[in-house]
Amino acid sequence: MTVSLVVDSLGFRYPDGHGFADVSFQASAGEIVCIFGRNGSGKTTLLRVLSTLARPREGRFSAGGFDASSDRDGVRDGIFPVYDTNAHFEHLSGQENLDLFLFFYGISPPPAAGDLAAVFDLDLSRRVSDYSLGMKRKLTLIESFLCSRPVMFFDEPALGLDSSMRAAFFSRVRKAADAGACIIICTNRIEDTVFANRLFRLENGTLSPVATADELLEGLIRVTFSFADHDVTEYIPSAGDLPDLVKKILGGGIPRKIAIENPGAGAPDNGLWSNEARQKVGRAPRFLRTMITTLVERHARDAGYTRITPEVVEEVRGRFER
Repeated sequence: MTVSLVVDSLGFRYPDGHGFADVSFQASAGEIVCIFGRNGSGKTTLLRVLSTLARPREGRFSAGGFDASSDRDGVRDGIFPVYDTNAHFEHLSGQENLDLFLFFYGISPPPAAGDLAAVFDLDLSRRVSDYSLGMKRKLTLIESFLCSRPVMFFDEPALGLDSSMRAAFFSRVRKAADAGACIIICTNRIEDTVFANRLFRLENGTLSPVATADELLEGLIRVTFSFADHDVTEYIPSAGDLPDLVKKILGGGIPRKIAIENPGAGAPDNGLWSNEARQKVGRAPRFLRTMITTLVERHARDAGYTRITPEVVEEVRGRFER
C-alpha cells in the first residue's frame, strides 16, 4: 500500500496554549483514518496545518510525496480539505457555485454532478441563499468528491446531515478510498468512527491510537436529542459539559426530547423521588423533563442521597445556572 501522508513529530500551539504537540502517524492510499476528539481538542488546528493554512511550529509532514516544508504548492495540488464551515456565494445557484469552485481548482470541463446531487438529494438549480445548513454541507461534500484529490481531509463532515445522508456520505468516502484516495476524518461523533480502518484519539493536544470505537465510549455520557424527523446523538465526558452541548444543539432548533444515558450505570431507582420533586420537574418544558430527571438521579447517587426532594432538584438547577 502506498503511503500518502506522513506526519512526524508535528506540533502547533497558539499563544493561549491551545493546539497539539508531537503528533506522528502515517496514512496510506485506500485507507480511511479517523481522528476522534472533543471540541477544543486540536482537531481543526491539526487539519489547518496539514492543509498548509498554518505552518507547524515543530516537526514536519508530507502528502503525496511532497514535503510541506519545501514544496507547499506540491502538497496543495494533491489534497482537498473540507472544514466544519461552508463557504459559497449566496446569490448563485448550487450548480453555479459548483462550476465556479471547480474552475478555481483547475478542473475543466467540470464533471457532471447529477449523480452525486441525486445521492445527496440536493437541487442544484436553487440559489444557495435558499439552502439550509445541511444542504450547504451537501454542496461542499459534492465539491470534494468531484475534485477527487489523492488525499482528502474532512473536519466534522456529517455536520447538519440526517442519518440517511450520513450513510450516503460514508458510502462515497468508501468508494473514494477504494479508488485509491487517502481519507482523514476528524470528528467528535462516535458514530462516524465505525467507518474507519484505523482510529486515533486527540485529547489535550496529544494523539494516541485506539483499537476500537467501543474504547472511545469508556467513561462518556450519551445524550440523544430527538427532533421531528431525526435524532442527534452526542457524547460528553461529564454532566458539567451538558449546558454547552444543549446550547449548541438549540442553535439548530428545539428538540422534542432530550435523553441521557450514563453507560454502565444501573437502572434508576424511581422510588427515591418525592411527589413534590416529581411535580417540580413536571413544570419544566416537556422536551427537557427526561434530561432533568436523569441529571437529578445521577446527582442524587453521586451525593449519596436516599431521597430526592425539591431541594435536591434545586441543587442541580443551581449547578447548571452557574
